[in-house]
Amino acid sequence: MQNSKSQNGRSMVEMLGVLAIIGVLSVGGVYGYGVAMKKHKANELLHQASILATTISAQAMTNDGKLPETITNFGSTSNGTFETTVGESADKTQFILTVKGLDDGVCEQLQKGNVLQKVECVNGENGKKNAQLTYYKNLATTEAEGKNSPTGGSSCQSGIVKVYDCETKKTTDCCPDNGNTCEQPTCSCSGNDDCPGQQVCDGGTCGCPFDDYGSKNGTLGKDGLTCCGTDDIGGKEAWGGSYYNIPNVEVCGCPYAGRMVGDICCSPVGTAWDGDSYDGLNIEVCGCPYEGSESKTVSGVCCDSYGYAWDVSVYDDINIPACGCPYDGNSDAIGELKDGVCCSGGKALNSERGSYIDTHSACGCPDEGSPSETVSGVCCYEGFI
Repeated sequence: MQNSKSQNGRSMVEMLGVLAIIGVLSVGGVYGYGVAMKKHKANELLHQASILATTISAQAMTNDGKLPETITNFGSTSNGTFETTVGESADKTQFILTVKGLDDGVCEQLQKGNVLQKVECVNGENGKKNAQLTYYKNLATTEAEGKNSPTGGSSCQSGIVKVYDCETKKTTDCCPDNGNTCEQPTCSCSGNDDCPGQQVCDGGTCGCPFDDYGSKNGTLGKDGLTCCGTDDIGGKEAWGGSYYNIPNVEVCGCPYAGRMVGDICCSPVGTAWDGDSYDGLNIEVCGCPYEGSESKTVSGVCCDSYGYAWDVSVYDDINIPACGCPYDGNSDAIGELKDGVCCSGGKALNSERGSYIDTHSACGCPDEGSPSETVSGVCCYEGFI
């Protein structure tokens, strides 16, 4: 009788399959590590560039906007030693910090992780890339946020405007102060896809749709992408597909003939824009609506000449501490406050119904009546109660 032995193990095909999987995973791991290192290098460069740009900006601000003739070299990092140069933009409002000698992948990560206004990668020497980072002269970098903000929060009083660049198809910040026009360019096009934001291609150039009410084409708003035009009563609104009828205060300005006071839109009658309509109350900026005046006794309350307080959209709220006693239509007079009760024509005010219909000892007897001399609390008129 012959004994048979079973054989254990893996075939050559199985082993090759395992090796192939290990190889794929190794390649993926190496690639992921490479990308992570490039991101790290880009972040480190951005940090150093931010510090250097802040120094340059501060020197320019104290030297009538002139850039320093020389700058400190970028220095050494864990990525190597890099050379830097600084140049001025065409409109004199920006400066360009160029970091030379970067690997292609690092420069690409600078663009992808861009938190600056503009980063361009150009060919340098020996197959390396040069990164051109653009900063505003009157902006200081906030390192905690990793982005630029107006120095002290007040260097651009009229608000930053985004100006579209037809070549890079990006927007850059522009401050209209100090004589800067911040004009939006006219881009050439062969179709609507070549135009920024809501602009359309017409005759080879991009432009905002025609404004029926303003009888002219709309204009780009402060974001450099939204088209703004005149609404049906003279305000500014964003393009809604057929008309300029979408309120966008931050980009286009005040709708419905409102006026901008600081960053608040006030209507011609003194109401404030609340995001949907002019039903808001902002006494400090817009004053009291219509012909109302601020209460002398209770802060934040507007009262009209009839003694009513402002309530959302009209003067119809009773607020005795702030506005006093309201008007009585029956006696055609303003009520009088007696012992904490509003009285008119011998009747007391019913606050829930808003009219003088109650009786109260503080108000005396209604009309021409007089209190009874024999029974307390009874009013009599020619023998009638």
